[in-house]
Amino acid sequence: MSIKERREREKEALRGKILSESQHIIAEQGVERLTIRSLAQRIDYSPRTIYLYFKDKQDILKTIVESGFQHTWSRMEGELQEDSAEKRLTSQITGHLLMGLANPEGYRVVIILLSSPGFTTGEYQRKVEEKALTDLREYLGDVPSSTTEIAFRFFLATLRGITLSLSRMKERAEAGTLKQVTLATDMILGGLQSLRS
Repeated sequence: MSIKERREREKEALRGKILSESQHIIAEQGVERLTIRSLAQRIDYSPRTIYLYFKDKQDILKTIVESGFQHTWSRMEGELQEDSAEKRLTSQITGHLLMGLANPEGYRVVIILLSSPGFTTGEYQRKVEEKALTDLREYLGDVPSSTTEIAFRFFLATLRGITLSLSRMKERAEAGTLKQVTLATDMILGGLQSLRS
């Protein structure tokens, strides 16, 4: 390994550490307690070092959220060829639940950040939500546009709420996870189906 490759690897590791420790601070103390200074103390670097990687706190927060949505988009791209909107929605719901359950702390942090005042939507979040809305429109059929928009907001809130609830269940056994995910998926689709014409 060359010196250049080693330096790049070290830079990526430090960037990852900054993001990881930011998530821990948010999960433990809340988003308002995350400051560049508190983060620098936690990782034992100067604030100046953090500024080499991120413009400011908002840049860190946006990166945390966007990396989650980028992962989701990568998974969704492979499923874009599903033949029906119902299959695509089912796949999206199941994937979302499994992703949240695989990394509950990271998922909770993203949900906290999404509801933070002044948070702006990033490129991958927009792509994921636009694709889900398109599939929902196709699934619902001739439902008025205003109803579809409201249904989409309820869809996101329900999906995120169920994922958070399941992620907090300490007694959730690995064997029961798929059963719970299937049940939650069926419940969400059942609710949407009641709107279909």
